Amino acid sequence: MRFLKNKLFLILILFIITSCRKEEVDGIKIGGTGLYNSSSFEENKKLCNLITGTIKKDNKSLSGLLNFNCGGASGCYDLGYIITQIIYKTGESDFLEIAKKLSQNDKNELNGFIQVGLEYYYEDKVYKTEFKDLYQFLNPKS
Repeated sequence: MRFLKNKLFLILILFIITSCRKEEVDGIKIGGTGLYNSSSFEENKKLCNLITGTIKKDNKSLSGLLNFNCGGASGCYDLGYIITQIIYKTGESDFLEIAKKLSQNDKNELNGFIQVGLEYYYEDKVYKTEFKDLYQFLNPKS
């Protein structure tokens, strides 16, 4: 009987912890994405902190966001969606100022995330025209 109570208690604690994940932070939607659905409480908290930091124009947070484990495939499309939402929220010119401080590897990652985020979630938007300045900065030979 005691084993059953302990097991129920653990299940209750796990339920409470996983139900405390945020679906939205600072107006940026993360709920409803595979990235949200597969994240633990700790991963969700880290993601929320990186989003908040990026909105506050912290390039280290943006770098952390670009290197966040999205699990590949659709999770990375979701991360691209999150990044495009941040660009819309902060404005392209302010976001560009943060992006200028990134390493070349992070710039390459950012370029890819913007492309898939727009492609997957905003079918009517074209990266080259939607974020013209960012596109030119991240694709100087185009």
